[in-house]
Amino acid sequence: MTFRNIFMLSLCSSRVLKIISSIKFYYDIRRIRYIIGSNIICAKLMAGEHEDDMYFLSLMECVSYYQLPADNILELKMGGMVIKFRPRAMFSPQNEIVSYGLTYLEQYRDIAPVALQNHVKCIFQNTLRVEILISSCRYLTNLPILENVKTSFLKGSQAVASVLEEFLFVHNNQQCVHIVPFISGNFNRNSEIFSIPKLYCKRSGFAAASIIPNFTGNCLILEQAKCDTVLLIQLLRQWVDKTAYQNLKMIRVSLFESYYFPHGFPRADVNIREILKDFETKRWNPSNRPQFYELDPQMVTSYIESVDCSQFLDIEQEGEGKLGSVFITLDSFEFYVWDGNQRSSS
Repeated sequence: MTFRNIFMLSLCSSRVLKIISSIKFYYDIRRIRYIIGSNIICAKLMAGEHEDDMYFLSLMECVSYYQLPADNILELKMGGMVIKFRPRAMFSPQNEIVSYGLTYLEQYRDIAPVALQNHVKCIFQNTLRVEILISSCRYLTNLPILENVKTSFLKGSQAVASVLEEFLFVHNNQQCVHIVPFISGNFNRNSEIFSIPKLYCKRSGFAAASIIPNFTGNCLILEQAKCDTVLLIQLLRQWVDKTAYQNLKMIRVSLFESYYFPHGFPRADVNIREILKDFETKRWNPSNRPQFYELDPQMVTSYIESVDCSQFLDIEQEGEGKLGSVFITLDSFEFYVWDGNQRSSS
């Protein structure tokens, strides 16, 4: 029996839901991801940290009206709320019915997503880490408020800084945020985005100039970024002096991508020698640290899960502090910090 069938079965009665919630599933389900579109919310279960281990759970769609004949309307109790649904068949490429989704009317738009999350909590006894994927940042201003969101993936072509800030204020305490769209506008001085522990911006553009000096989290990846030499020197200096970035584990800034030139702004003005000239650097010594830096699973944006740091230069904090490894080209800036466990494995 598939998870989607188990979910539909759990809607039959409170007694069936109680029996299902007592089952120990064979799969090691750790996360629930809610995929949100303009009128659709889809729930998928995730096992492990990789996208391959994903299992479809439910699909619900908000509609303005039911096409005639408006039959098969079911009054179901979901997450403690009574909602009228109409089942919708889901077909395979061979035009065979493989499962059913649920449609509901506009009057339930605000409560149906909340009911879905509460129902999933009952099935899995509130043990799953909650993630949301927003198919377009256009929908950020009218999102259902889901509880305890720890990770979010934001898609689309453009995201306004003020709208992102409102989203992060409402869905606060997130551990990881991936932002794919180009970021326009300016962030406030005390913006929530600066304190996200793990932040990835695919098209950061000019926003990089405000994110880099204010970032207080652990992991930061900025692609297609517009920044200059001064920002990167300041980052390294404050880390070495222990005046900032004391939570930092890694930062990677892609300064230029030849295949995509967002909004026509010019290539970043970065002087490699200027950045490192005032720092005492050393080449890799196998007795000081390992060759490979293991990336946080949530920050793996390709199939590369570790970074070869054999050609990186090492910088040490003042007062026998942490060791960092830096690598700079005309196109990128990478800096990785080795904690005690990583260094002891060398």
